[in-house]
Amino acid sequence: MRDKNSGADQETIDFYNYNSDKYDQATYNLKLEIPWMEFTSRIKPNGRILDIGCGSGRDMGHFINLGYYVEGVEPSREMAKLARYRTGAIVHEIAAEQIDFNNQFDGAWACASLLHVSKSSFAKTYNLIMRSLKQSGVFYFSLKLGVGTIRKEDGRLFTNYNHDEIEELVITRSDTKSLFTWESTDALQSRNTKWLNFIVVKN
Repeated sequence: MRDKNSGADQETIDFYNYNSDKYDQATYNLKLEIPWMEFTSRIKPNGRILDIGCGSGRDMGHFINLGYYVEGVEPSREMAKLARYRTGAIVHEIAAEQIDFNNQFDGAWACASLLHVSKSSFAKTYNLIMRSLKQSGVFYFSLKLGVGTIRKEDGRLFTNYNHDEIEELVITRSDTKSLFTWESTDALQSRNTKWLNFIVVKN
């Protein structure tokens, strides 16, 4: 079921509303040293970062501690509530598909969040995120390696990709200055999960 107003998947949002504390306990203390470093090393000190699908604020807190100004985007009201409590930062209670910023941020971070965006909405959502970035802005996002769209028993929608699908979208764009990619294992130790990591620098 998709929210007719936002394009976001309501069953996925409901999962995070009903399981916010449990999900927070399972993921808040994860350390993403390599993605964090690859992302922040490309952003000027004290720059502005937009965390898309910020969850309970783990990555927001890390970036704030490094001296960045950070705002979050989180469609789950309960997760957004946790993120505000944890960071004291602005968290926009909207989905990635609803982002409406223009040339405001030096970096956009979407860790394991765009995988909940349907394939039919992905390109449009990508456009909105790129529009939010300033010139030479940096966009990090991670997706699960795989094929097709899956609705899990818990209700969440997952859209899988391969490297070529994303590269085809990114490198053909006139606003792409550079693309850096790598694969990684799952931080939660799921042996069957591989992640695709992308860093796009905007012209």
